[in-house]
Formats: sequence, C-alpha cells, structure tokens
Amino acid sequence: MNNQKRAWLFFLSFLGFFAPLLAQNKVVEIAAIVDKERVSPGDTFQVKLQVQAANQPVAGVNASLAFNPTLFKVTKIQAGETLPVLLQSSFNNQQGKVTYAAGVYGPLPTGTFNLADVQFEAIGATGEGTITFVTTAGQPDKTEVTYYKATSVLKATSPATILIVANKPPVAHAGADIEATDQDNNGKEKITLNGAASKDEDGTIVSYVWKEGTLTLAESKNPTAEVELATGTHKIKLFVTDDQGATASDEVTVTINALANKAPVAHAGADQTLTVTGGNREVEVTLDGSASRDPDGSIASYRWTIEDKEVGTTVRPTVQVGLGTTLITLTVTDDKGLKATDEVSIVVNLPGNQTPVAHAGADQELTDTNNDGFEEITLDASGSKDNDGKIAAYDWKWSIGSAEGIQPRVKLPTGKTTLILTVTDEQGAQATDTVVVTIHPLNQAPVADAGPDQHLIDEDGDGKAEVQLDGSRSKDEDGMIKTYEWTYSGLAERMMTVNTKIYLPVGMTEIILTVTDDKGAKAQDTVVITIQKMNAKPVARAGSNLEVQDEDGDGKAEVTLDGSASEDSDGKITRYAWYDTHHQSIATGATVTLTFPVGISSVYLVVTDNQEASDTAFITITVLKPLAVEKPFLPENDVLVYPNPAQGSFLIQSDRHRSLDCYLFNAQGSLIAKSRTPDGKVSFDTTAFPAGVYYLIIQADGERTTRRLIIY
Repeated sequence: MNNQKRAWLFFLSFLGFFAPLLAQNKVVEIAAIVDKERVSPGDTFQVKLQVQAANQPVAGVNASLAFNPTLFKVTKIQAGETLPVLLQSSFNNQQGKVTYAAGVYGPLPTGTFNLADVQFEAIGATGEGTITFVTTAGQPDKTEVTYYKATSVLKATSPATILIVANKPPVAHAGADIEATDQDNNGKEKITLNGAASKDEDGTIVSYVWKEGTLTLAESKNPTAEVELATGTHKIKLFVTDDQGATASDEVTVTINALANKAPVAHAGADQTLTVTGGNREVEVTLDGSASRDPDGSIASYRWTIEDKEVGTTVRPTVQVGLGTTLITLTVTDDKGLKATDEVSIVVNLPGNQTPVAHAGADQELTDTNNDGFEEITLDASGSKDNDGKIAAYDWKWSIGSAEGIQPRVKLPTGKTTLILTVTDEQGAQATDTVVVTIHPLNQAPVADAGPDQHLIDEDGDGKAEVQLDGSRSKDEDGMIKTYEWTYSGLAERMMTVNTKIYLPVGMTEIILTVTDDKGAKAQDTVVITIQKMNAKPVARAGSNLEVQDEDGDGKAEVTLDGSASEDSDGKITRYAWYDTHHQSIATGATVTLTFPVGISSVYLVVTDNQEASDTAFITITVLKPLAVEKPFLPENDVLVYPNPAQGSFLIQSDRHRSLDCYLFNAQGSLIAKSRTPDGKVSFDTTAFPAGVYYLIIQADGERTTRRLIIY
C-alpha cells in the first residue's frame, strides 16, 4: 500500500459471510486506489475498490460512497476479480451516490482481490472536491456492518481530495541572439539553437520546433538543435508544445557574417543560339569566362559544368552541345578559396525551322507586404511567339525552383531573383529570355559602393599620387542616402562628401565608405588604392623547347631547365618559380633539374623583380620512349626513305629486296600505320599525322632496320 497512490474514498458496508471457525470482530480493510489526484476539466480518472482480507474468508461485500455531483460524474462501473455473485450495483449522478454489492455461492475467497472499478469524469471547470465514505450512524470510524453468522469490522480513513485545474501554457525561450562567422568561406555556417530555458509550470514540454518563416529547420524532443545557415541575418522562431497540447513561441536573431575576403565575380559570357548542320545532332561551341574578375585578388581556377559534370577547366574551353537548351555553369575560385557561379544558356536548333521568340515579360519590383521573407507574383510569357508554328511548352527556372505555363503563380524570396524562360515550339526548337524580379523588404538597407579598386603609378617620384574617390554609385532602393563618410588609417580630418580628391603615399591603402540612409540604416564598402613607383617589368626566358630520350626504359628522364637568361632592366629578379599546367609549383630557382614522364609536358617560369612585377615564359619538354635501334642490315642507300623531313607523304624503296614490311611509330612508341609491298616500294600518306618525330621499322628477309623520320 505504501508505493501506490491510494485514498480511502468510501465508507463501505459488508455483507460478510465467514467460515464457521472465524472469530467475530476481525478487521477487514477495503482500499480505494485512485490513478490520478490532479485532473483537468474533461479528464477521466478511475477508483479501484480493493478488498484486503488477509487469511479471513469473505462471503459478501457492500460498498457505498458519496461525491459532489457538480464536480464529478460516474461514467461506468465494472466488476473486478471479485465474489462470483453480483447482488446489486447502481449509481446516481444527480444525488452523487454509488452503491455496489456482491456475494458468493461456493468457496470463500481470502487475501487481496479487486472488487470493482469505478470510472469518473471531471465535469467542473476548476475546484477541489472530495469523495467520502458513507459511515454508520454514531460510528464515524467504521462502515455499516450487517450481521449474519459472523461479523467483520470494516476500518475507515479520512476522505480523499481530487483537484480540477486548468492547464497553464508553456513559456518558450529561444535563447540570446547569436552572431557567428562563416569560417570556411563556403557561404554558410553551423550553429546551435538552444531552447533549454523554456519551461512548463504544470507539466512538461514534449516538442521543440525551430522555423525560419515557413521552413522547418529542426523538430525534436530535445531543446537544442544544430542547423546550417547561409550568411546574412535570420529571424528564427521556436515553437514549444506541452503535454496538454498548449503551445508558445519565441524568436531569436541569428547573424552569419562572411569573412573579410570579397568573393570573385563569375561571368560565363553571353547566351548563344546555334543551328546544327548536316546530319549532326551536336555542335561545337566555345565558352568565354574572361570577363570574370576578383575585386581583391585573382581568380585561381575556372570550372565549367553541365548538370554537375565537368566539361572544361580553362577560361575559354570548347565543348560539344546537343539539341535543345543547355545550361552551362561556370564556377570561379579566387586565390583565397571563395567561389562564385554564373550560367550561360546555349540553344541548339534543327535547320529549316524558325526559332521561336521567348519573352519573359518586364522586370518586376515588389515589396514583401507581410514581412515573411517571400512574395507571390504572376509571371507572364504571353509576349512569346513562333512565326512558323506554335509554342508547345513554357518552362521557367530559377536558382531554387521551377514552374510551367504561360502565366504561372510563383512564390519568390526577398532579394533579386533571375528567372529563365525557355519556350519550345512543336518541332523542338527553343529560345530563352530572362526576367529579374526584385522583392524588397519593408525597409531595405542602403548599398555602399566605394568604386573599383585603383592601381596607380607614381610617375614623378615624389612618393605620393592624387586619387579621386567616388561613392556616387551608392544607392538606397527604398529611400535616399543622407550621409557619406570616408575613413582610412592616417586620415587627418573627416571626409563627408560623395566625391573627393586626396593624396596618398606609395603603397596600399584600404579606404572604407560608410553610407547612412534616411531611416538610419548603414552600409559599408571598401576600396583598395595601390600606388606603385614606376617600374620596368622583368623578362622571363625559360629556354628553348627540349626533346630528350628515355635512355634506360623506366618511363621517365631527367631534364635541366634553365631560366638564368631572364633579366630585369631596372632592378633585379628576386624569385624564380616553375609551375605545371595545373598551376602547381614544381620548383624554385633559376636552374633546376626535374624528372618528366615519357610524352609531352608543358611548364612555365614566373620571374618576379624587386618591385613585385612579374613575367611568364613557357617551355615544352618531349621525352621519347626508348627504341631498340638495330644496326642497319644493309648499307643505307639500299633502303631509301625520302623525302625526310616529309610533308604530305613519303616513300620507302629497296632495289635489293622486293618484299618489305614497314611499321610507323610515333614518339611515344605507339604503332600508327603499317604496310607490306611485294615490289620493293611502299608509300605512306602523312596528311593526317601531326608534325613531330616518328620512327620506321623496316623488315626484309628476316632482318630489320630502324629509321628516324620527321613530319612537318
């Protein structure tokens, strides 16, 4: 009884039949075990009537109880593991009364057993109620007793109390605002959201949900969550739910700052529309990423992809493109690891069909009216047309979504979104057009533009140069800029104008422009001014192209590269650096000895003078495979190879041997042509072979000789 929530809720009266040897006035207890002592309006709770007779046989039981009918009502009485015969059972919810009785025919039960289960419902709004026993008049500590052949005294206790309370909603606490930095320059950062300070005074919190707008970031029973957010400012709401279904919310602001390094700008070139020729299904197209740039460094690599498959790694690669519209993505990476992307659309049409005309409508500017980070708009391709047929499909694509139809309704995020419309006519020809949709927040911060970085030469040698600063390209989309302020290290007085002229010393100066709009929002931009003394560029000389033989047949050869002929007319060369075609450093120094594999390798030398000016020179190294050159089996004039060097064709002729087997190998040792003649003369066509060094093996009568051949 000690480990159970138990209340003596009833005064019970027994119809007690005991074994003949049972002495009178033995105490038999009846316990009422309550499964809940605290309930909410509408909750149900159960009272279990348990007989505790020890080793005394029990012949019959009668239980009566009273309750407040304005707070509780009985919904069900169910017999338990009790005496086999049910004598009487009833309840009255208007009077607040329950009566239950049972008896036996047969062996009398002993020990502890369940008499009945009484189920109640809390019908009051709030309050405190008691359920009491009905006691015998004049005997407040005993229940009513009925006398038969033997008597049991039924022990009673004080009444039980049941509380009806309304559920209190939980309290959400999303934690303090968070500010973090994108440590690896990938445009996003992982942070931990913490709602552990949330609480529920009258229960427990069973659910924590984190949302940004309509997007669910995390959902669990755990108050903390690790999420990955893009650089910028995020308003994130925590929604908590308690064990009674009540909810509450709180908001936290998370700011992810980018590193100081400025990202490069990718430019994949203008869109192109082409037509296949003949029976071809593909065309060759040259891409151009030369307009890409990095405002505070240099672009280290270019990567062109079609549906994530790499198709080029140079500034201007040539690729094969099939019919239809192909989107090609250029990803540029700067010298500090930051990346940027741009797309170019290549449309390839069949001949004999006029290309349709795509019209994506005029650019649109809207305001995020409910400040949820998104706005619905209607796109309009109704201006598109096909002069020799009809348009069969309208497809819209943008960075985070797609749509179909002439006038689809779409939801776009705040900021500037470029959408590409592709129209396809009934013969499969396609055309594209773009529309730019700008969704302004309710209050948009200004944009500071300090102008492009400047690199000036101090031509008069006085150690300084005049610089024109220009912040006129700064703007505020939803208002006006009120103030401009220029600051830099060593500034003597404040500069508060849009444009100004200043004198700066030789070296690099970083100048910050701060603009403030008419609502107090600020923005900054930085311009780097580099002033350099007049300096003549050095001249890099990597030497002549080299051709060496793999002497020992191990697939490689040592080659000495000599850049010592490089020079600087007005100073000295301070660094010699050798690189492979992947722009990886392979050696330093004016003269270096390196090992190259069989084949053709290209390297380049970069020399830098004492003013950090540099120049580049390229060199090609050809390592030839070893060939088993045997002693000629005849005097040279008995087997003639002419002309050598050859252009277009060459002839092999022998007056002594009529049957000749001839094999032509390239410098890498690969067989590229062979011929047999019974008359001592054979001709080879070389128009399809690139210029270079080749080798001939000529066999006759079980002997052979090898000749070196040059084709140009």
